[in-house]
Amino acid sequence: MRSTTGVLAIDLGTSGVKVAVVDEGAKVLASARAGLATTFLPDGGAEQDADAWWEAIGACAREIVADHRAAIAAVVVTSQYMSVVAVDGRGRPVAPVVMWMDQRGLRHVEVPSGEDDLVLWLDRHGMFPAFGDPAHIAFLRAERPQAYETAAALLEPVDALNARLTGRICATQTTAMPLMTVDNRTLGATVHDPDLVARSGLDPAKLPPLIAHDDVV
Repeated sequence: MRSTTGVLAIDLGTSGVKVAVVDEGAKVLASARAGLATTFLPDGGAEQDADAWWEAIGACAREIVADHRAAIAAVVVTSQYMSVVAVDGRGRPVAPVVMWMDQRGLRHVEVPSGEDDLVLWLDRHGMFPAFGDPAHIAFLRAERPQAYETAAALLEPVDALNARLTGRICATQTTAMPLMTVDNRTLGATVHDPDLVARSGLDPAKLPPLIAHDDVV
């Protein structure tokens, strides 16, 4: 067993998850991976099971941690993005994940057409909410109302995993980018822009509070 300082790194992709123990010199001491299934549905639907994510991550971690426990000083998570996980107050999923390639929300959002709207979104965020998380959230609100009402927060996958690992629901300016609610003209923003939230039609009560990029969750 090595005595060093490193991390347990979790990388959640669309088709699979990879977990590794990495030392302070960026050397991979051990790693494991597992595949993930996507359920494709009519009208462009694409969903995954966040509980299956958790089970796969746990299996991979148990496979590699035993011989390297002393090397782990922190856990770090990265993931695919522009997918929405509806979670309860403990970070547990209350509905299937609406994946980034899901097209069903497009019928529930309006593409901003006014010049003022276009200028606002492009100036403050850099994109406008005709796709991505606002569309996925619109789908949940319209077609999965029970899950939507039950959800304490609507999170990106990386934030959903952090919430399940720690019990703390939060995001950063970076991880919340697909929500399209943050003024990106300022690096390190820790609040959702009220104008963008209002224009997007999102419920601010279901948005994760923002923390600094380098905060420990």
